[in-house]
Amino acid sequence: MTKIYLIRHAEPISVTECDQYSSKETDQITNEKMVLSVCGEQQAKLLSTLPVLDHIDAVLCSHYARAMGTAKYIANHNHISFQVDSRFGERVIGTTKEFTENADFWMDQYLNPTYKCRDGESQIEVQKRMWEAIQERLVINPGKRLAVVSHGTAISFLLMKWCHLLEIDRTKRRHFTFHDKSVINDRLHTPEIFALTFDCKQQLIDVELIRNGTMNS
Repeated sequence: MTKIYLIRHAEPISVTECDQYSSKETDQITNEKMVLSVCGEQQAKLLSTLPVLDHIDAVLCSHYARAMGTAKYIANHNHISFQVDSRFGERVIGTTKEFTENADFWMDQYLNPTYKCRDGESQIEVQKRMWEAIQERLVINPGKRLAVVSHGTAISFLLMKWCHLLEIDRTKRRHFTFHDKSVINDRLHTPEIFALTFDCKQQLIDVELIRNGTMNS
């Protein structure tokens, strides 16, 4: 069995800590550069000490600053370096105007796998790149324990490859089930851990939500 701990990054900086950001960068670049908050740094450090993340064989993360900021603690705790793979990045929203004009954009992307803004990514596109990156690691690291630090929507879209979306609402609550077992029925926390277990044929045989170091059934 290969175990992949799919982790949403710790808390990023908020407008209360960074009141104004003025630059000629695109919204996408600004989003990618968003670092962890002071609380997020503390969360990430505590996260890395959870027993479930002991003896990790490899740590991977997206190229976003907040993902690397979370991964560095897990890697340091396990005395290894972390590897950056942009395929674990967050869903690219695309044209900001289209996004802001559609109040239901978030829900529409869950309910319609091909829906996206211009220059953005759909659920199916995100799921495809995430799964390709995971598959490569399953081949390279059979029987190992891997930590992958990614982002809320990207993780959710990957989970929807195997999980049934039972319900969502405008508060960003997601209710996913796997083989009729509830995986999550809540908003995602920062950070958050999903434990994925794959067999030797790269088939997902179990997925569990871990909070406070324990499984949530």
